[in-house]
Amino acid sequence: MCSVSHCLDEKAIKAQVCAAFNRHVMLDPAHWNNSAYFYQAAPANCFAKFWHDHSYENKSYGFCYDDVFDFSSTLHVADPKYAIINVGW
Repeated sequence: MCSVSHCLDEKAIKAQVCAAFNRHVMLDPAHWNNSAYFYQAAPANCFAKFWHDHSYENKSYGFCYDDVFDFSSTLHVADPKYAIINVGW
């Protein structure tokens, strides 16, 4: 049994490690939060890289915990009037 704060810390660390493996920065913790270093070599999650390369502000949700270190793709609009979605290749 663990305390609530300990369990939350453990879950946060697991999410960061998962993201680091997918982004191929696991061995360089100083760059876990620097997108300039993501997906530079194999092995990396090429599926996630594809969606990041083709999304608004390079933010997408390509794997679980892809939003750690403030890389959430969620858009918040206080008073939306309409939405336009373009899909093309």
